[in-house]
Amino acid sequence: MFYHSVIYLTHIFFQIDVKPLRKRPEMFGLILIRTLSAMKLSIITINLNNREGLVTTLSSVATQTFTDYELIVIDGGSDDGSVELIGSVELIESVELIESVELKNSKSDIIAELISEPDGGIFNAQNKGISRSMGEFLLFLNSGDYLSSPSILEKVFSVEFSED
Repeated sequence: MFYHSVIYLTHIFFQIDVKPLRKRPEMFGLILIRTLSAMKLSIITINLNNREGLVTTLSSVATQTFTDYELIVIDGGSDDGSVELIGSVELIESVELIESVELKNSKSDIIAELISEPDGGIFNAQNKGISRSMGEFLLFLNSGDYLSSPSILEKVFSVEFSED
């Protein structure tokens, strides 16, 4: 009885489709945890041997004034130093070179998760990122891509969204 009541309340408060939970009750805890800790945005960056592009992308994300996001980097097993770059002094210095931007994110921990392993191509890598994401919305910002301004995400998420 308690289990069914909690599922019903979860459905009402978090608007989760609970039909799969009736068949696999062991998934309930995982779904509830993911729902309670969900970020507004999951940024997924795919990289393969594009070290310089990765610097551009990570610097762009680190300078955002919007902070309700997680950054997931999926690297296809690069051998150009891309993985070693993450957390390095070079990355931190490249972020500090961007003038007139006050960093609201910690430069050393902007990446929530890093996976570096050979994969089956860009779509396989994107699916890895999606399966690890906890955000309400997804943004694919691949290696070499950048956000147009430090406040662009804040502007986008200042608008109230409604369901269709």
